[in-house]
Amino acid sequence: FYNESLMFGLTVIPKDESLELLDVPTRLQMESRFIIAGTIDGVYVLPCKESAMRCSHTGLHTMQFTYNPAKPESQFETYLKLTFCNELKKAGLIDEAIADSFNFNQIKYFGKSIHEIIDKINKNRFILPREHFMQVNEKEDQKVTGGKRGFTTEAYYLEDF
Repeated sequence: FYNESLMFGLTVIPKDESLELLDVPTRLQMESRFIIAGTIDGVYVLPCKESAMRCSHTGLHTMQFTYNPAKPESQFETYLKLTFCNELKKAGLIDEAIADSFNFNQIKYFGKSIHEIIDKINKNRFILPREHFMQVNEKEDQKVTGGKRGFTTEAYYLEDF
């Protein structure tokens, strides 16, 4: 399956107007990150580490999904299958013989509902104070990318906590 598989990153951003009142580091910690992996036969959602440190999947294309707990779970499954199907087509992983008749609904989703996944993550989520979050992620950025992400800016150091 190696030559027939596809992976990409997915950031799930909660839709919550009260989050807009929070500072950026706190809002970033409210996001959930996943690896989406599969083949034409099925797709899997693999949660990343449960940590305040931001994931760095170097070389992986990342998509975003806005999670609204009031919407049905089918909205996420449709988004996931459609996005995965489009990525399979871009990568040339759908055989030309079936490409015209292939529909994203033919891809099976192997996983829990988005509501179950996010509920579990939220029960285990912890939020670091802004100062600690920035320090941890700056160190991780230096270790992983040599500081190329530029996690902090001069403006950060000028702000009061």
